[in-house]
Amino acid sequence: MASTHHVLNLIERGRTVLQGLGSDFHADAARLEELTERLQEGRFHLAVLGQFKRGKSTLLNALLGEEVLPAAVVPLTARPTFIRHGKQRRARVVFEDDRPPMEVEVDDAEGLRRILTPYVSEEENPDNRERVAEVEVFHPADLLARGVVLIDTPGIGSTHQHNTLTTRTFLPQCDAALFMVSADPPITEVELEFLQEVQQHVPRIFFVLNKMDLLRGQEQTEAANFLRRVLKENGRSAPRVFEVSAREALKARQSADRQAWEASGMEEVRHHLVDFLA
Repeated sequence: MASTHHVLNLIERGRTVLQGLGSDFHADAARLEELTERLQEGRFHLAVLGQFKRGKSTLLNALLGEEVLPAAVVPLTARPTFIRHGKQRRARVVFEDDRPPMEVEVDDAEGLRRILTPYVSEEENPDNRERVAEVEVFHPADLLARGVVLIDTPGIGSTHQHNTLTTRTFLPQCDAALFMVSADPPITEVELEFLQEVQQHVPRIFFVLNKMDLLRGQEQTEAANFLRRVLKENGRSAPRVFEVSAREALKARQSADRQAWEASGMEEVRHHLVDFLA
């Protein structure tokens, strides 16, 4: 407790100094204020990072147990979406201009997805023309009740370069990350370059190898071994790799099929996250 109190005092002193330096430093002061709130509330930011179309939104939907975040066959996520615990399903959109935040409470996942899509999707909010600063989702999932905030991020490496920039700018806000690649295609040079950047900002990284349902038997083993070998060659000693099918996991959660959920590999991810947060 004393350590946390000391850190909060240091942050407050820094925020006071930044506020006194003029408007050019107001954004930095605001980030320190947000950090203070996170420490006081015990919030832990866990981001899902990776190249576009690796299945990040689907994985988060699987952890939530329902299709909250929009997903598509084209590059979709345009703005980071913060998913926090709440007793009721609710969305809150904060804008960069003088418009007041928009808050909507809904009854189900479909309602949340319908509210979110015009603000977080690239198709309906290209180049962030809606001037969205931040999107928050409140959801009653058990994992969120432990203080974790799950964060869906725009994919890197697509034709939308502003999405890559958004994700890179966002990295300092992450306490840990699920770095997501997929079995088809294997990890790329773009992803390895991005991983080097992530490692400079994020203290703890877990690796998820998605879309294992597209492979069979020996192919799955070869894909996992290839990823581990590449990660070792790029400075990750004995990397832990979770082999999953986010798509099959979401289907299993929706049908309450416990056996299929465990077969998808996502129960191992969920259990590891719970242990880590504890």
